[in-house]
Amino acid sequence: MAGKLNDFWYSLTPEQQASEIPYFMHSGHFRPSVEALNQNLEIGIDTLIVYEGPFVGEQVIRNEGVSKIINVYGTKSAFDITDFMQVVEMGPIGAILSLMNMNDAPVPFLGPVNFTGINDKGENFNIDNFNFEIVGARHNDFSYNSSNSLTPEQERVNIATNLFMRKLAEASTNDILWSEFFIRPGIELDNDRGVYVVDPLKFQEEYNI
Repeated sequence: MAGKLNDFWYSLTPEQQASEIPYFMHSGHFRPSVEALNQNLEIGIDTLIVYEGPFVGEQVIRNEGVSKIINVYGTKSAFDITDFMQVVEMGPIGAILSLMNMNDAPVPFLGPVNFTGINDKGENFNIDNFNFEIVGARHNDFSYNSSNSLTPEQERVNIATNLFMRKLAEASTNDILWSEFFIRPGIELDNDRGVYVVDPLKFQEEYNI
């Protein structure tokens, strides 16, 4: 997975490399990407956007090209009471059907991150950490699911979460759009945790989708 980030960077033109570059990661791609950035200091990616990416270990960035980390995760368990009842009633077959129907995956070690910047000389540099918690979103909801495998409620959250992620990505490298992003409907700061809590359906209302 680390090779993907290197391939992405070296596929860019010099003009693109000189601009503010965002890089999106999902799930197990997060930690290997951080390791690749720390190993190859030539990579000048400014903004890291991660959706439901677990990270265990020292939260340190050594690559001074990075200035912003946007960490997004949902609150919905991949396996809920409906799936449990199906397993109770049907045994192992029910478990298999639940895994097929949910089109999702349970992921441990999700939650807020707080990376610090320390370069190869041991000097500190600034990294802005932003944590977003999307109510009701699941592990794969960043991407639109057209498989008809979701319940009506899951589909509404899936569509709204996908919209949120697209708008977040658009705003992430534009200072004006980014400052305005936090006052959008459906986004509220939980001061105690330092996390922006997102109601995706309320966020979606502004776009009449």
